[in-house]
Amino acid sequence: MLRLALLASLPVLARSPVVSADCAFVGLSAKALTPSGAVPADGGILVAAVPDEAGKLDPGDAALKAPWRFKNVAVNPSWRSLAPGLAVMVVPTKATELIDTAGKLVLTVKATDAKPTTVLGAPKISAVTLEPMHSRRQSERITVSFDDVPAGAVAIVLSDTKGKPRTWKLIEATKPTSGRPAKPIVLPIYGAGRCTSMPNGTLPSKAGEAVVVQFVDQFGRLSPASRSIKVTGTP
Repeated sequence: MLRLALLASLPVLARSPVVSADCAFVGLSAKALTPSGAVPADGGILVAAVPDEAGKLDPGDAALKAPWRFKNVAVNPSWRSLAPGLAVMVVPTKATELIDTAGKLVLTVKATDAKPTTVLGAPKISAVTLEPMHSRRQSERITVSFDDVPAGAVAIVLSDTKGKPRTWKLIEATKPTSGRPAKPIVLPIYGAGRCTSMPNGTLPSKAGEAVVVQFVDQFGRLSPASRSIKVTGTP
């Protein structure tokens, strides 16, 4: 079975002395996932709160608190939250250079009126599974089984059936060692444990709860939601 490793989008509001003794401290920092270049009108700059040894675990959403601004644009950029720790920065019409507090260039973009060139379809999923992890550092994880993962998808978001996002993960595909990829493709989307740092607001899902999943592209555009499916596994 092909496993796709996911860069964690992970939360812990605080770390106990026991945790710090067992685990290296890892905070969260904002990272721009959109490459330099043209940004479609229905997209923006996708920003993720990712694990960082130099990061912090402060209150609020680390993605929405990215210390960036557009050069020569007086107003602060506006944001759309996709999930805890995952957000889209809207690109103003005349903005080009995104810089940090030291004036260092983060990336160069240009808002366009171009229609989307790629639209991700709704995920086709066969299972969402809660798995207990018998590890000193991880207590449980949730995986999603997909029929396929399109090349344009950079992240997945799991929400309840009312549309409230619970958690998300970045997708980093690993190539199969030989032959064609096995199906289904299994992606972990949530992991809780003593050595895990997750964005504030991240929520677990319990066995028996109904959830939906969406893909996210590099401009922060969400696909339609998958069919509703119940989480299976140990309650």
